[in-house]
Amino acid sequence: MTSAPKPASAPNRITVPAGEPVPVGKGSHVYLIDGSGYIFRAYFALRRLSTSKGQPVNAVFNFATMLLRILKEHEPKRIAIAFDVGGKNFRHALYEQYKANRSAPPEDLPPQIPLI
Repeated sequence: MTSAPKPASAPNRITVPAGEPVPVGKGSHVYLIDGSGYIFRAYFALRRLSTSKGQPVNAVFNFATMLLRILKEHEPKRIAIAFDVGGKNFRHALYEQYKANRSAPPEDLPPQIPLI
């Protein structure tokens, strides 16, 4: 029994065995960022940073730093940042206790969100 000849691989094509992760090159990722989660991470990363007029900007500064690090280190071709719009959504209708235990944000965080 003869087997059919294997087709020639394209020069830039990578063959990956089934079940193995597909290697991706630098810049080929699509980055989806949880903007609201990043804001909280950024806020708590460095505290007490403010302008000369006293406006807190620690979340703004750290959010930008974190985003620039992704852009510099990974060079994504595409990036999207999604933010919670606040208020109730369909999850509250499905589960009354959705975010019931979440405390209010720190007092100096909400004024920084529009800057981000």
